[in-house]
Amino acid sequence: YHWFWLGNWLLTSVFGYLQLVVRHPDDPLHRFEWGSLYMLMGDYVKAKECYHDAVSTQQTHQTRLEMLYMYCSLMMCGVVAVMFERYKEAQTFLERATSIDPPSVEAWTLLGQFRIRIPH
Repeated sequence: YHWFWLGNWLLTSVFGYLQLVVRHPDDPLHRFEWGSLYMLMGDYVKAKECYHDAVSTQQTHQTRLEMLYMYCSLMMCGVVAVMFERYKEAQTFLERATSIDPPSVEAWTLLGQFRIRIPH
Protein backbone atom coordinates (compact mmCIF):
# COMPACT_ATOMS: atom_id res chain seq x y z
CA TYR A 1 0.00 0.00 0.00
CA HIS A 2 2.74 2.49 0.91
CA TRP A 3 4.65 1.84 -2.32
CA PHE A 4 1.49 2.47 -4.33
CA TRP A 5 0.93 5.78 -2.52
CA LEU A 6 4.57 6.80 -2.99
CA GLY A 7 4.40 5.99 -6.71
CA ASN A 8 1.25 8.08 -7.10
CA TRP A 9 2.80 10.95 -5.14
CA LEU A 10 5.93 10.90 -7.32
CA LEU A 11 3.86 10.78 -10.51
CA THR A 12 1.71 13.68 -9.29
CA SER A 13 4.81 15.68 -8.36
CA VAL A 14 6.44 15.10 -11.74
CA PHE A 15 3.23 16.06 -13.54
CA GLY A 16 2.93 19.23 -11.43
CA TYR A 17 6.53 20.25 -12.17
CA LEU A 18 6.01 19.56 -15.86
CA GLN A 19 3.01 21.87 -15.92
CA LEU A 20 5.01 24.66 -14.25
CA VAL A 21 7.92 24.33 -16.64
CA VAL A 22 5.69 24.19 -19.71
CA ARG A 23 3.76 27.28 -18.60
CA HIS A 24 6.87 29.23 -17.58
CA PRO A 25 9.90 27.63 -19.25
CA ASP A 26 12.26 30.51 -18.54
CA ASP A 27 11.35 30.98 -14.90
CA PRO A 28 14.53 30.22 -12.93
CA LEU A 29 12.53 29.34 -9.83
CA HIS A 30 10.88 26.49 -11.69
CA ARG A 31 14.13 25.41 -13.33
CA PHE A 32 15.73 25.12 -9.90
CA GLU A 33 12.83 23.00 -8.60
CA TRP A 34 12.96 20.82 -11.71
CA GLY A 35 16.71 20.34 -11.22
CA SER A 36 16.10 19.29 -7.62
CA LEU A 37 13.61 16.69 -8.78
CA TYR A 38 16.16 15.32 -11.26
CA MET A 39 18.75 15.15 -8.46
CA LEU A 40 16.33 13.09 -6.36
CA MET A 41 15.75 10.76 -9.31
CA GLY A 42 19.50 10.39 -9.89
CA ASP A 43 19.55 12.03 -13.32
CA TYR A 44 22.51 14.33 -12.66
CA VAL A 45 23.00 15.38 -16.28
CA LYS A 46 19.44 16.73 -16.47
CA ALA A 47 19.81 18.31 -13.03
CA LYS A 48 22.95 20.09 -14.19
CA GLU A 49 21.11 21.45 -17.25
CA CYS A 50 18.28 22.78 -15.10
CA TYR A 51 20.57 24.45 -12.56
CA HIS A 52 22.63 26.01 -15.34
CA ASP A 53 19.42 27.25 -16.99
CA ALA A 54 18.29 28.75 -13.70
CA VAL A 55 21.57 30.63 -13.33
CA SER A 56 21.78 31.78 -16.94
CA THR A 57 18.18 33.01 -17.21
CA GLN A 58 18.26 34.94 -13.95
CA GLN A 59 20.76 37.68 -14.64
CA THR A 60 18.86 40.41 -12.83
CA HIS A 61 17.62 39.08 -9.50
CA GLN A 62 15.63 41.78 -7.79
CA THR A 63 13.49 40.24 -5.08
CA ARG A 64 14.83 38.41 -2.05
CA LEU A 65 13.20 35.19 -3.30
CA GLU A 66 14.89 35.52 -6.70
CA MET A 67 18.23 36.11 -4.98
CA LEU A 68 17.66 33.01 -2.85
CA TYR A 69 17.01 30.83 -5.90
CA MET A 70 20.02 32.27 -7.70
CA TYR A 71 22.15 31.53 -4.66
CA CYS A 72 20.79 27.97 -4.35
CA SER A 73 21.19 27.34 -8.09
CA LEU A 74 24.82 28.47 -7.97
CA MET A 75 25.54 26.18 -5.03
CA MET A 76 23.89 23.24 -6.78
CA CYS A 77 25.84 24.00 -9.97
CA GLY A 78 28.97 23.77 -7.81
CA VAL A 79 27.87 20.48 -6.25
CA VAL A 80 27.07 18.91 -9.62
CA ALA A 81 30.36 20.19 -11.08
CA VAL A 82 32.22 18.40 -8.27
CA MET A 83 30.25 15.23 -9.00
CA PHE A 84 31.49 15.44 -12.61
CA GLU A 85 35.02 16.29 -11.41
CA ARG A 86 34.93 19.74 -13.00
CA TYR A 87 36.71 21.38 -10.12
CA LYS A 88 37.57 24.76 -11.64
CA GLU A 89 33.94 25.21 -12.66
CA ALA A 90 32.78 24.13 -9.19
CA GLN A 91 35.02 26.67 -7.51
CA THR A 92 33.69 29.45 -9.76
CA PHE A 93 30.06 28.61 -8.96
CA LEU A 94 30.69 28.35 -5.23
CA GLU A 95 32.61 31.63 -5.16
CA ARG A 96 29.76 33.33 -7.02
CA ALA A 97 27.31 31.97 -4.43
CA THR A 98 29.37 33.50 -1.61
CA SER A 99 29.41 36.84 -3.42
CA ILE A 100 25.60 36.92 -3.75
CA ASP A 101 25.07 36.24 -0.05
CA PRO A 102 28.34 37.02 1.80
CA PRO A 103 27.10 36.12 5.31
CA SER A 104 25.85 32.73 4.05
CA VAL A 105 27.04 29.86 6.20
CA GLU A 106 26.03 27.25 3.60
CA ALA A 107 27.94 28.71 0.67
CA TRP A 108 31.09 29.35 2.71
CA THR A 109 30.91 25.85 4.20
CA LEU A 110 30.59 24.25 0.77
CA LEU A 111 33.44 26.35 -0.58
CA GLY A 112 35.59 25.53 2.45
CA GLN A 113 34.91 21.81 2.16
CA PHE A 114 35.68 21.99 -1.53
CA ARG A 115 39.03 23.71 -0.88
CA ILE A 116 39.97 21.24 1.85
CA ARG A 117 39.12 18.10 -0.13
CA ILE A 118 39.97 18.99 -3.71
CA PRO A 119 43.64 19.39 -4.61
CA HIS A 120 44.47 22.60 -6.47
